[in-house]
Parts: sequence; C-alpha cells; structure tokens
Amino acid sequence: MIKFATGSFTSADIVDGGAGTDTIAITTDGSTVVDADFTNVTNVEQLTTVAGTTAQMTSFTLGALAMAAGINKVLMADTSAVDTVVIGAGITSAITVDLDADGAANVVSAAAYTGVLTITAADDDLDSNASTLTGGTGTSDELKITTTSNLDVVLTSGMTAIEKVTLVGATGGISLTTSNASIASGANLAIDLTASDDDANTVDASAESNGTVTITADGTGAHIITLGAGNDSYTHTGTTGVSTVVGTKGNNIITTGGGADIVTLGTGTDTVTSGGGNDTIKATGPSVAAGVTTARNFTSADIINAGAGTDTLEILTDGFTLVDTDLLG
Repeated sequence: MIKFATGSFTSADIVDGGAGTDTIAITTDGSTVVDADFTNVTNVEQLTTVAGTTAQMTSFTLGALAMAAGINKVLMADTSAVDTVVIGAGITSAITVDLDADGAANVVSAAAYTGVLTITAADDDLDSNASTLTGGTGTSDELKITTTSNLDVVLTSGMTAIEKVTLVGATGGISLTTSNASIASGANLAIDLTASDDDANTVDASAESNGTVTITADGTGAHIITLGAGNDSYTHTGTTGVSTVVGTKGNNIITTGGGADIVTLGTGTDTVTSGGGNDTIKATGPSVAAGVTTARNFTSADIINAGAGTDTLEILTDGFTLVDTDLLG
C-alpha cells in the first residue's frame, strides 16, 4: 500500500506498483483526487482512503489517466461522511466501486462512463441512507449486494442507470423497493435473487411506470414480488418455497416453483405457469362503483397453466359472471 496525504499526491509523483494488486491510499480526511494526479502512476490497481471514520473521499474523479495507471477498483472507507467517486468518460475499461457503511449517503456518479460499472456493497451499507448510485451509458452496470442475516431493507431510491441487482451469499435476504426513476423509459432492471437458498426476499416494483423488471429466484425461501406497469417477468425454479406475486399491469410472464404459490393477475395479459404445489390464481371481475365500471383482469387472453397439485382459480369480485370463453387460456 502506497500512502499519500491529499495534497501530497500530485501529477509530479512517480509511482510504479509493479506486480501484484497495489493500492494508493489517501490518508487525509476530506481528501480530493483528480485524474491528473495519476499522470506518472503505473501498475496500481486500487484506490482508497485509510480505513476509519475520518477518511472521507470528498471528491475522487477518475478518467483516462487513472485507467492508464491501472486503477480498476475504488474502495470507500469513511463510515460516517459522504464519500463521492466520479467515473468519467475517459475510462472505458471495467471498474468496481466498493461502498462502505452508510452513516451518510455515498455518491457514485458515472453518467458519462461507457464501460462496465460494478458497485459492491453489504446489505448493511444500504439500509440507513439512500446512496446516489448513477450508472453509465451502457447496459451492463450492476449492483452486487452481499447479504448478511435476516431480511434487510435496502434503500435504492437514489439508484439510476443500473441494469442489474444481484445478491451474493446464501445468508439473509433483502426488501427492495424501486422508484420510477430507478429504471429509464424502455430499459430493464434484472434482479437476481438466486443466491438466497432458503431466505425470503421482497421486491416491490409497483412504482415503475415505463421500464420493465426481470426477477429470478430459486431455493426454499418465501418471496413476495410486486411487478410494475411494464411487461415484466418473474421466474422461480425451486422445488419448494412459496412465491406470492402481484401482476399489477403490463403483459407479464410469471413462472413459479413447487411451493403453494399465490399469483394475483394484473390488468394486462398475463402468462402464468405454476409448479407442483397447490397454487392459487387470483383475479378480479368487472365492478361498478358510483356509476363507473372497472374492467376485470381475468379474460380469455390470459394464459394459465397451473401444473400439478390441486390448484384454485379465485375470483375476488362479488357478483362476477364467468363465461366459458374466459377459460380459453
């Protein structure tokens, strides 16, 4: 590890890290690093501040010179103040930013970046303050969350232009609610819950109005999933584990595993394939209140394959008339 005070690390310094994984650590609280500081740096892969509660990255801005120096990972270390990392357009190679504890909301800004950004964090790094996490212009930026224990609420209201959220580790689950701004219009957010072997997860994407979500899960945990307004999908491949899924809107594809799953159809055209458990498919019929008729969400266009087990179609609307053509799918 090569240590500098913030004002001592400049473009005049000549640093060659040599073989191995080498790190430049800034020792000063409230430190600022600009891309020009890496002018004469080679073979250094990581950038951080000295670990502790007084090692704030006030502003670390990386570009073409940082990439030429070999920087591919930035590790935040201040647990109480806002750390800020800016990934500029000059970097085109892949880079990882590792978050620290969220005593304050951290900032990763990569709006002009064209490479592949990976943000890593423990679930505890995301449960107190909503960090601002802005991906780049590509379609492969990812937030990897290492779960610890139990069900941890992960705050993602400040997340934009991130295309994938992946859980890492088989202990614990998350509760994640997306905002409408989390997914750009026409874009997709993939959420991979498959690392949670026997832990429950909750995902609420109901606020999403113009993007889509693709959610995958397995194992024996009980997952509670609310889809958004787009053409979303949920796939559970476990032989047990109960999935409770609400379709909301859009033309969704919902595939559940072997548990006693509960699926509520949305207002779009849904395709539901449930597994070997005793599943319940819920739907509504047309209702009239104050002279206004609300359309039903179970029609002949919906495709339902309930699979093995004793499955139930449950109509939630009082006085609903079911006709034979409704069962075409």
